[in-house]
Amino acid sequence: MQWSLYRYRRQYRRAWLDTVLRPGSRWRHLLRGGPLLWLLQVSLAVGLSLLLLISLSRPQHWLVWTAWLLLAPLWVWLSARLSARAQQDLRPEWAVLVLYRLRFLLTSSAMLLLLVALALFQPAPDLTDASFRQTLSNFLHQHPADSLLLSFGVDLLNSLDGLRHWLVWQMADHIPRPALGLLVLTLVTIQEWLLVWPMLVLFAGVHQLIDPAALTAREAGNASEPD
Repeated sequence: MQWSLYRYRRQYRRAWLDTVLRPGSRWRHLLRGGPLLWLLQVSLAVGLSLLLLISLSRPQHWLVWTAWLLLAPLWVWLSARLSARAQQDLRPEWAVLVLYRLRFLLTSSAMLLLLVALALFQPAPDLTDASFRQTLSNFLHQHPADSLLLSFGVDLLNSLDGLRHWLVWQMADHIPRPALGLLVLTLVTIQEWLLVWPMLVLFAGVHQLIDPAALTAREAGNASEPD
């Protein structure tokens, strides 16, 4: 995961410098990205790993696991098709960056649509007479985490579950239906994005390690990096 993030940021910065700076500029060496960039990406990778563990520690619908299993071959197929197209239309220094974003956009959109739809159509508990505090208390104890490190994040996601269900049952007569629907949809999307984002970054990192074409591109990029 860390390598995927670092490689993307390093190539993005290199392509940007090639566009903005002259070949002999002294700023190229200073701005190309070194230990500080690597440390920032390590920190981001650690945060995404925690998000992934927190999200996966909660029960998931069997369709979610099926979708992730199907996404693995789809990811490889999509990468091959987009790479073939990129060789015809994109400049080499921007090809990897555009492919990364496009592949991430397509797969994340598909997974978000599926996860949000599953979350919205799950059976909802009856909270007609429940106060907001009672709702949060009930949802906090539904899926407790076994690890103290993950308990705060799991409690936060459980609270989001309770909040959106409480809004549907208690605020339907006080908030216009379109606004309430948009609010609930936003909460669900944020919650599911906390699973989709780190999972796809993990997919990208694993693919870069096992795909010979990705390894070749990585080694070529490192060899051409200016000192």
